Amino acid sequence: MSVPPGPALGYSPIDAGAKCNGKTDDTAAIQAWWSTLMRLGGAGALPPGTCIVRSPLVWDMSQRPDGVRIAGAGQGQSVLDLRAVRAGTPLLITGNRALFYGDFSDFTVLTDTAGAGVQLGKSDLTDAINGFTFARIEFKNVANDTATVALRINGCFNCDFQGVVANTGGGSTTGNGKGVSLQVRYAAFSRFMGSFSNAGTGVHLTGGYVFGNVFEAVDAEVVNTGISIDSPRAERNTFIGGQFVAMTGLDFKAGSANVVTNPNISPYPGGVPVAGSAGLWLQQFGAEVATPPVPPSGTALVNSTGRSVLVVVSGGAVSGMSAGASVYSLTQGTIAVRPGEAVTLVYTAAPVWDWRAMP
Repeated sequence: MSVPPGPALGYSPIDAGAKCNGKTDDTAAIQAWWSTLMRLGGAGALPPGTCIVRSPLVWDMSQRPDGVRIAGAGQGQSVLDLRAVRAGTPLLITGNRALFYGDFSDFTVLTDTAGAGVQLGKSDLTDAINGFTFARIEFKNVANDTATVALRINGCFNCDFQGVVANTGGGSTTGNGKGVSLQVRYAAFSRFMGSFSNAGTGVHLTGGYVFGNVFEAVDAEVVNTGISIDSPRAERNTFIGGQFVAMTGLDFKAGSANVVTNPNISPYPGGVPVAGSAGLWLQQFGAEVATPPVPPSGTALVNSTGRSVLVVVSGGAVSGMSAGASVYSLTQGTIAVRPGEAVTLVYTAAPVWDWRAMP
């Protein structure tokens, strides 16, 4: 076949000689299928069945900077099985120029590697994938290793991830999970909605610039940590709703102005809702914060709740109160303490205090 059918039909790996029967090595046919799509254009249709691939796939879209469309028969129905690929990245989706308006949907990618199973963009963060949609795709890396990543994103801008499922098969309810379901190293003004569970970490913002993204109704369960942020350049990301069933719901070690609004955080026995709160603004309606013990006089206590709180001080013999850079000439009363700020009381007789979450 010299010219693939148009987008209404879609050019299938079957047309390129793949069997997709879960037994035959379809590596050459899958590579030929991709090369034909890039050379002549058209839409790619992944067939029902399991296509076995034994060598790393590089889906280079440089020849199609104006978009490519790949659709399968559904999650678990159209399967790319790359579990035999143990060295390198099993599936790399990339290009050497700015790429626009691609669409991938309705298939599963299976991998088994102590690294990234599927990677969008190059590791040096030089790709520019713009306006792509990834819908109803399952990314499963079953290596169950601390270095395992189901889906790594190295460069997505104004992209939309809809109903995506990612996991490493390394989940735990006791804090012994391994790997990362979704690792975001470079992304801006993109939207993520899906299930990122069964791993050491559900969602990990790390590496380069990760800013202005929205994570909507994320489900992270059977993980050590629901959301982890350790990049100082993770800024102004918003998490709306969602569920985080983990030993640690949120662990924000770095970043700024990252907002988590009205989540359902349910720690496993012995776990905590929030560990690190750097740059975290937690809006959890209807939930109060725990009041910590009054520290010794002059000792700063950091507000690590992730929420703005009102600290109500009464009694004792207090000569000074401060919060962050603000010093109050009060001996009792109420002061506001923002997330990450330290509150200090100076006294000769210990007062009592009450911490109340601000809406």
